[in-house]
Amino acid sequence: MLAPGGTCVTFGVSESATSTIASAEFFRAGGVKLYGLMLFHELRRVEPATNGLALLAGLVAANTIRPHIAVETLWTEIGSVARRLLDRAFAGKAVLHLS
Repeated sequence: MLAPGGTCVTFGVSESATSTIASAEFFRAGGVKLYGLMLFHELRRVEPATNGLALLAGLVAANTIRPHIAVETLWTEIGSVARRLLDRAFAGKAVLHLS
């Protein structure tokens, strides 16, 4: 499951408020940790969000990374796109254009 001394990071609870782990396998690895990642706490603790956003924007501009954009439409369609996002109707990012 995890290497000895490894860390299992859990992020997000939109699918379910509870989860189950195989605790015997988890503890047998030795010295492992379970870390609950909460984005807003991390941003306050580590660095401002603007630093990460600037880095990501630079990587996209340099074509170093290419995000998977599944939906691209006008911002006036935000209600429909938000519903589809919550329903997990697509994988990837949604880009809304301002007119």
